[in-house]
Amino acid sequence: MNSVNLSRPRALKFLALVLAIPALALAGCETVLGLADLTDRAPQVQKDAGAADSPDSAEDSSDSSELPETSESLDAPADGSSEAEAQAMDAGVPEATVPAAPSGDAAPAWLSLLGTASDPTTQGVPPSAPLAETCPDEQVLVGYSGTVDTQNAIVSSLQVMCEKLTITAGGGGASYQLNFLPGATLPSQGSIDSSPFSAKCPNGQAVVGMHGGSGLEMDRIGFECAPITISTMGVLSVDTATLTVLPAYGGTGGSPYDNLCPATKVARGVDIHAGTWVDSLDLQCAAPIGVPCTSDLSNLGTGDFHIFFSVQTLQTGQTALLNQQSSCGAGTFWDVRAQNGALLIETGQGGTNATLTTSATTTINDAQIHNVTIERVAGTLSAFIDDVAVGSKASPAFLGALAALRVGTDVCATASPFAGTISNLCITAR
Repeated sequence: MNSVNLSRPRALKFLALVLAIPALALAGCETVLGLADLTDRAPQVQKDAGAADSPDSAEDSSDSSELPETSESLDAPADGSSEAEAQAMDAGVPEATVPAAPSGDAAPAWLSLLGTASDPTTQGVPPSAPLAETCPDEQVLVGYSGTVDTQNAIVSSLQVMCEKLTITAGGGGASYQLNFLPGATLPSQGSIDSSPFSAKCPNGQAVVGMHGGSGLEMDRIGFECAPITISTMGVLSVDTATLTVLPAYGGTGGSPYDNLCPATKVARGVDIHAGTWVDSLDLQCAAPIGVPCTSDLSNLGTGDFHIFFSVQTLQTGQTALLNQQSSCGAGTFWDVRAQNGALLIETGQGGTNATLTTSATTTINDAQIHNVTIERVAGTLSAFIDDVAVGSKASPAFLGALAALRVGTDVCATASPFAGTISNLCITAR
């Protein structure tokens, strides 16, 4: 997806002459892949989004302790005499357009891991319910480390590692590349001993199985990996015909086991019970399915959504970024603005608006490229800048028919037209 460049002469002159930053030209579409658990497994807390604000009331407003107050309300109506509108006309800033949203398998934007379930063949004997350790959304299992009790020849501790997935589209969307980026390392379980081990899947591969030996405890543990591939049309596959068998660490006792995730699935976590030793272990497996980008969240109701974009700007004050809003402060809408580099995010229904004001310590207006993720999951709106959680808030709005998507302009006078670059925009309804 091509970049959308919206600029005012003064902003560009400042960029070019003072900082000597060349005009940005971003091609392709790198988007965050959400690995959402869509089964009846109890939802896992995936990200620390900071302290949640209290539920919204009618005409909810920004947190004045986070950001400077503006002289006008957030949703003051725009009219022909507004300063922002006059600036937009003087600068000749057009309303941004968004390329037609691709559809079907040709434009996956993130991965939904469908059918997350534990392997029915648990190894070892758990004395009580095991602990579910699941990689965060957008991440899959890629490695493990731990220690061995050499005196008893049993695995005494285990820790698993995840990597984050992104898709890069190139050549006008004709081809795709699946990228594995650093992810979370989940807490160690068991008792740390003196004989450590670790192993990791080759680049581009994820865990699809485990092997070793077990009895009352886990005598030895090893993982098996397979590539996740993406076709030129964006179709995702798990190539279990090309397995990489990582070493099984521990003793030589126990009955041998070799368990694979079902075909088309990869591991996104483990179920583990551990005390003095690792007592039991199995994998949580799910199938990666591509979901296309869209440019419209109409008729979503109270459902989940995911918005990703890259942004580069030096702009201060309140500025327009994205919205589907037909009139200022009324009706059903969502919008994303910047306030001195922090984010202002709203969802609204019938005059009852939820407004999330993100932390002023993490901002986007420093002339660097920043990746912004905004998502609503189970009624909670959360925001991330460069994968750092910057705020969350309850968002009960029922989204019905919405106005067309705007990029860089706003129906409210308080939001100036955007000056800078917005690219890699991808909106998905989950």
